[in-house]
Amino acid sequence: MPENEKDYYEEEDYLEETNPLTFDDMVSFTMFAEVSLIAFTVLIFLLYLYLSS
Repeated sequence: MPENEKDYYEEEDYLEETNPLTFDDMVSFTMFAEVSLIAFTVLIFLLYLYLSS
């Protein structure tokens, strides 16, 4: 093994490749955000009904 070869297993030389954000990922996040906001709104509404009665 030649001495001038780099050891690519060192953490500082190795950069993990990140996957690009796809359309499906964006749609999945949008659906998650929408369902979460609807659930939060229902929870706030039920809390309001409980406190106002």
